[in-house]
Amino acid sequence: MSKRKHHAVVPGLPPGALLRNDAAIAPDGVKVVRFDRNSCLENHFASAAEVIAFCQDNAANDEEERPVTWLNIAGLGDIQLIQDIGNALNLHPLALEDAVSVPQRPKVDDYDSHLFVTLKMLHPGADGIIVEQISLFLLSNTVVTMQEFNNEALEAVRIRLRHSSSKIRTMGADYLVYAIIDTVVDNYFPCLEQLAEQTEALEEHVFKTSSTQTSTLELIHRLRREISDVRRSVWPLRGMLNALCRDPLPLLGSHVRPFFRDCLDHTMQILENLDSNREAGAALMEVHLSTLSNRMGEVMKVLTIISTIFIPLTFLAGVYGMNFDYMPELRWRWGYWACWAVMLFCAASMVWIFKKQGWLGRSRSPSRRPFSKLSPKQSLKIIENWLKQTKL
Repeated sequence: MSKRKHHAVVPGLPPGALLRNDAAIAPDGVKVVRFDRNSCLENHFASAAEVIAFCQDNAANDEEERPVTWLNIAGLGDIQLIQDIGNALNLHPLALEDAVSVPQRPKVDDYDSHLFVTLKMLHPGADGIIVEQISLFLLSNTVVTMQEFNNEALEAVRIRLRHSSSKIRTMGADYLVYAIIDTVVDNYFPCLEQLAEQTEALEEHVFKTSSTQTSTLELIHRLRREISDVRRSVWPLRGMLNALCRDPLPLLGSHVRPFFRDCLDHTMQILENLDSNREAGAALMEVHLSTLSNRMGEVMKVLTIISTIFIPLTFLAGVYGMNFDYMPELRWRWGYWACWAVMLFCAASMVWIFKKQGWLGRSRSPSRRPFSKLSPKQSLKIIENWLKQTKL
């Protein structure tokens, strides 16, 4: 995963003050989509004045006939643009501050004239999972989204809007907010698949590798940290979706609540998968450490056996290495070869004893009994016999 982000807090700064982050990406304008059941108009404005004029033109229509307007700002580097649009739409300064200050915990805030939602979107990458903050403002007929990066993360929603038969075209702005949140939640599943593939590959590496590589420990630690970061991004989403499903929010209609409950079910499924991956990562760490301990034990066992074999040989060499005059074997013609024979016999006997005791060589793994699965006919026969015996 990419390097963890930390929110820089300036002590004494008044609430609602917008500060530009040096690492923030400047947007290339504002993408605007205005739609109803009959039409869908897409525009791209470079300045806040053009966006404000476009929104004021939409405000001139009647409330019931007014189409839905979606403003998307991809990049948080232009503070003046965000502040001008926020002032024109009467967005709360605290909500704008949370949208610009990255990272924020996923949450939902209900203000007088609008609803503020912030959540995190995950993108699978070559070097890990990338976390992006997305903020949403829901007004009566307007939705404003602010993305941390300048990408096409929400292009799937625009593609759905271009089709006249899309359900988003016939619903209101609250359903558009659901469609955006649902796209964010659905994008978690490819990241979970990437984590699962990394876990399986690391399992094979831990069980198959024969060397005590320190890089394996680093890979396991990196995987566990990545799972922890993803879980930290997803866990608050459950409370946020609970609030959208159950809290009395005036801007959310009752027809949208079941769809948010579906998002909540997907979030619970994601959290369960993350818990399974976290347990697998912890088990991998334990297996790796126990494997290192077993290998060290195997090395010590081999060295101990070699030392044990050489103990009697060292004893014989020490006895016949003493410089006494009256040692009959020293004058014997075959004494040298007899000493070698005794040494080899002792060594071979000890090796044979060690193998017989199972101290040398790899122990055979116990064979598994084949699992005997009952066929449907056998199951029915057992049920019939049981019914006859019980007389039911």
